[in-house]
Amino acid sequence: MTDGSQSPGRVARACLCCLVFLAGCAQRPRGVDLPSVDPSEAAEFAIEHYDVNHSGAIDAAEMASCPPLVVARASYDADSNGQLSADEIERRLTRLYGPGAAMTGVDCAVAVGGRPLHGATVKFRPVEMLGESVKPAQGLTDESGLARIALEEEALPDDLKGAALVQPGLYHVEITHPKVALPARYNTATELGFDVDPSRRDGTSARFDLKSR
Repeated sequence: MTDGSQSPGRVARACLCCLVFLAGCAQRPRGVDLPSVDPSEAAEFAIEHYDVNHSGAIDAAEMASCPPLVVARASYDADSNGQLSADEIERRLTRLYGPGAAMTGVDCAVAVGGRPLHGATVKFRPVEMLGESVKPAQGLTDESGLARIALEEEALPDDLKGAALVQPGLYHVEITHPKVALPARYNTATELGFDVDPSRRDGTSARFDLKSR
């Protein structure tokens, strides 16, 4: 007969299982809603706006109107023919915003003529084809010229407020400084771009060595 009590060994095993379960829960990543980008619509937008000769693909000259595509061409150009088709753009964005996608931290180093630029504001502005669900992010360079790019707090869930995170995707990069006059090609008419991709080492670390003229 039993009196309903458990043996010390059984209690210990139960406690151990409980601790393992709790530890596993603590290690699971927080659920964060990713941008609601429609890869098919984004690809159609890109072809409509950048394929000016209506060839059905975006060639190297046409990509110049969207600098981030120039920077990210190798990731999008699956057949390495130097052009981007709607299918290639759609496939790339489907992977970027797929089930394994996540926000990430992005470091950005800024220099002028090889010297770190302190006090520069670095803005990451999403390319238009991604729609409004991808939010801009920015950071301020420190004495070593390094900025931690981050979304505004209102774009983050409550349990991630204050975290320096960026959504994946293509961004125009705009760099300004309150005392150093930088050419328009780095800000108001920027030619800079970056492809935020947590799956690649070069997708979370940007470097820009600017010229003063």
